[in-house]
Amino acid sequence: NGDKIQVPDAIGTDYLFVTTDHGVYLVSTAASGLTITDSECLDGSHRFAAVHFDNVPGVRLGNNAQLAPVVDRMLVALCADGLGAAQRALELAVGYACEREQFGQRIGSFQAIQHLCADMLQQLELGRAGLYYALWSLDAGDPREAHRAAVMSKAYASETFPQIAASAIQIFGGAGFTWEYDVQLFYKRLLSMQMTWGNSEVWLEELATLVIDVAAPAITVEQI
Repeated sequence: NGDKIQVPDAIGTDYLFVTTDHGVYLVSTAASGLTITDSECLDGSHRFAAVHFDNVPGVRLGNNAQLAPVVDRMLVALCADGLGAAQRALELAVGYACEREQFGQRIGSFQAIQHLCADMLQQLELGRAGLYYALWSLDAGDPREAHRAAVMSKAYASETFPQIAASAIQIFGGAGFTWEYDVQLFYKRLLSMQMTWGNSEVWLEELATLVIDVAAPAITVEQI
């Protein structure tokens, strides 16, 4: 019994993995008592839904602690998606700056635009380095290092990648918000990524507990 909100890709699936206070369950979307309602979302490239459970049967798969490595991989995958969106936003902005003319010259020749693009590239490459470290850590076999790297990557991506897209919108000017240009699609996707499974504040707090080794509870599956 209960509710889950902002569940990604719930519509059209056959089964859901559901986290509860008593563990992880596999639930058929055809089960009685289960209601899935489409949710409005800023990001039109993703579908989210609200799921309501009313005495819904399910098969228990294990406890939440067993899901922790899966959550780390989910975070890293989300960061990889965000990196691609941020990179494409930067590419579109640079391409536009090389074509758009103002005051008789291309805006890419203006120092303010050049500085903005350089800052965006720096932010992007730092995120790429963090993501590569997280990917390596997932394969290295140390769960603690993998968790720490995943947390670092998500905290950085949530904070920085939407900023890159916002700067790209700024280079396009007012036209960047319109449907005429694709850059707004990547901006919306990154705003969605920013909040999915916790924003930067959530994961920075988790990182703090890992770095200073405070005896505090880790982020649980239920919280995301």
